[in-house]
Amino acid sequence: MFQYPLTKTVVGTVVVFVSLRAIYRVVSSLLPRSGVHKEYFSPMVKLTSSSAPFWVHEVALRHGSIFDIWLPLALKIVVVTDYKAAREILEHDLQKAIMYKAFQKVADGEPTILTKSTHGVGPRDGWKWTRKGCAGAFSSLNINRTLDKIDMHLQGLFALLDEHSRAGSTFAVDNLMLRFFVDLIADAAFKGFQMNAMTMDENSDGMKFLENVEVSLKEYTLKEPLMPFRSWMLFLPSVVRAKKASKELMNLAQRVLDFYRSQKSDDDTCLISFLNRNQYPDDRAICADIVTFMIGGHDTSAYTLSWILYELSAAQDIQSKLRQDLKLHGQESKYLGHVIQEGMRLWPVAAQGSIRTLQRDVKLEDQTIPAGEMCIMPFFAIFRSAWIDRAAEFIPERWSEEGPQKKELEEAVFPFSVGLRNCVGQRMAMTQIRKILLELILRYEFVLAKKPRPEYFLTLKPWGGSVSVRKIYK
Repeated sequence: MFQYPLTKTVVGTVVVFVSLRAIYRVVSSLLPRSGVHKEYFSPMVKLTSSSAPFWVHEVALRHGSIFDIWLPLALKIVVVTDYKAAREILEHDLQKAIMYKAFQKVADGEPTILTKSTHGVGPRDGWKWTRKGCAGAFSSLNINRTLDKIDMHLQGLFALLDEHSRAGSTFAVDNLMLRFFVDLIADAAFKGFQMNAMTMDENSDGMKFLENVEVSLKEYTLKEPLMPFRSWMLFLPSVVRAKKASKELMNLAQRVLDFYRSQKSDDDTCLISFLNRNQYPDDRAICADIVTFMIGGHDTSAYTLSWILYELSAAQDIQSKLRQDLKLHGQESKYLGHVIQEGMRLWPVAAQGSIRTLQRDVKLEDQTIPAGEMCIMPFFAIFRSAWIDRAAEFIPERWSEEGPQKKELEEAVFPFSVGLRNCVGQRMAMTQIRKILLELILRYEFVLAKKPRPEYFLTLKPWGGSVSVRKIYK
């Protein structure tokens, strides 16, 4: 008795899809063809694939630093890989494009600090209101207070690495770093909430969180953009699973919030205390930002550190040089900064960068991008521009005072974005990465066992790689 409605839904969806395809072909035949607009759906497929950053980079090398990509339904994106133009847009055009709305579905449809309109007003829709309310959590004083948490979690990480050293076994750096940062972020930002991802217990909050994040992000950032009506296709198991995953993420965020409130603590320095007293309209709105900070806080730092460790594992001379400099200078090591900067240039986790809808005409040297255009500033392509010497190589020395391109690189490489809508937690992330990388390199020698392959969905991830470690006895 339930087969007819399902069949009707399927047929209706197919009819709508075919009709839109026919309309698109008629409209697209009237549009000017850029070098990228060659075949139906091809650009959209590539932009939502796991190789999207590399495809955009290749197109930029062929077509220049600014070019158009036409998408289904006559939608156009202006790709900007000239770093000066990208900076101009990011610093002055603060309105994020409608594409960010897809991320709301990860938070079960609730607006977040990432997706709220720049010009929205009030607790529900105002981005400035939300950011101002939580910015204090990332002050220098509060960041320094998290160092003890880092030290505590590092002890558990050292124990696992010691086991690998004794056994001579290999392991995936990225998997270990993901679990480490999930536990660290929850403990430090959410007043001692324990995720227990490092235990690898499938029933732990940490492991369930990682699974739900992967399921929801793949559905809403890779699959759904190719098929706008996909969210209605409840006969697809992956659609149903993604909706369930989003609800489970919000339920976890509510438990995090309830846990904080149950402590009745006077401590007002951690992130959740700022969120809790920020006068959100309801708990659901708070939970949406908890989910966002949980995802953004663990994902970017974990993969950034993983990419750097994989590069150091493959370049023993650079790793040894870093270790010697750390022994001499500790946290004041300039070479430590150079290694991190180079890792973030070569493998920017936010590889596709930022997308903005222009609120004004942007006048460049040889052209003008009119107001209303949607522009994407892809960091992977910008940070590997043709003018950069040996751009595809890991060379920390390019950031030294003697580096001939250092000054221009500092302007051209901005992995946390620039302008008022840059990453609010960047200082926290850099503190964590510097501290953890220092401790790891001083204690262990990392050796590459298998080179990772880059995969992209929302962030650029090193998949399939592995290393071995040897403990360094002092």
